[in-house]
Amino acid sequence: MSFGQVLRQLREARQMTQRAVAGSAGMDFSYYSRLENDRFKSRPTLGTIERLAGALDCQPYERQRLLVAAGRFDPSTERLLRAMSERPDLVRLLNAAMRLPKMRVAALVRAAERTASSGR
Repeated sequence: MSFGQVLRQLREARQMTQRAVAGSAGMDFSYYSRLENDRFKSRPTLGTIERLAGALDCQPYERQRLLVAAGRFDPSTERLLRAMSERPDLVRLLNAAMRLPKMRVAALVRAAERTASSGR
């Protein structure tokens, strides 16, 4: 789905008008309308997405849907992607962890956090 389609879906689920969302987000109605109708060549900024998510009272997974649809990532995901580009071993670790049961991943996370906090 495009950014505009996701935005429209979230707005309609809340039974809000475009004007109501735009007003709550502190943006011009025509700008909001262009966003929802995918009438921009550039992607919305993180700030714009945050304002819209706030205006729509989005749950974290809905905010993430907006970010992904816009081709953006939240700051923690950007840090992770940057680290993975610098450390191929992290990519291998994540790929291996994705094939493990949730309980085993949770145990590995706890062990990694203990090790990181002890400075070893």
